[in-house]
Amino acid sequence: MIRRLPLTLLATLLAGAATPALAKDALSSTYWDAAYLSSEIEGDDSSEKVEAEGFRLGLNLGLMPFLNFTADYDQLRDHQDRTGYGSAGLAYHTQHPEYQFFGGVTYERAEFDHNDAPQTDAEEDGFGVEIGGRYMLPNVELHASYRYLDYGKVDRTELDFKGSRYGVGADVQLCPWWSLVADYRVRQLKVDDSTADYTGFTVGFRRYFVSGTDRGARSGGLLNGLFGGGEEAPAGE
Repeated sequence: MIRRLPLTLLATLLAGAATPALAKDALSSTYWDAAYLSSEIEGDDSSEKVEAEGFRLGLNLGLMPFLNFTADYDQLRDHQDRTGYGSAGLAYHTQHPEYQFFGGVTYERAEFDHNDAPQTDAEEDGFGVEIGGRYMLPNVELHASYRYLDYGKVDRTELDFKGSRYGVGADVQLCPWWSLVADYRVRQLKVDDSTADYTGFTVGFRRYFVSGTDRGARSGGLLNGLFGGGEEAPAGE
């Protein structure tokens, strides 16, 4: 059974974070994520959902005030099968300190590893186009995005392999440089008329850091408000 997020704890953090007494940091585009991933997989040819677990890694790096490099990798395992989805690309974003709209293009790669039938292993390459938005409350960032996926023709066939990835989530800032991140995520893959839906959650941590185009000062955080004081920015940042 898919592990449930600690919703009571998360709701408490969100309620405590959204207090006007604490400083509101501006949105940053330079950080990495590491998260636990839990998903249900449902296909057209199956009456049962398959449960899978894995991890997600993500990276955003500010290159210019309006442009950042983005990359992520999801890996899932169910029984003896492993699937991996990776991407890397560039994204443009608006520059308001409290909200952003962004759009980007990515290189996409999908890997399918079937231990019981290695002859069916496959790797597919394609591209993605993404749009989304971010909004910053005091110590809480809300975000949502949609990405269209096109892997072209399945190897050695004339079958079209396309899909989409979308989700919503929240980033609860714990201290100036660390946040708790939780997302609801859906990935839909389609080969001609056959579809597979991956529906699940991620929960993990985000570490902000500084690039030449991102601001160096961060001062907020829920734990700072609870215990007092602030975390000093690293020397030279």
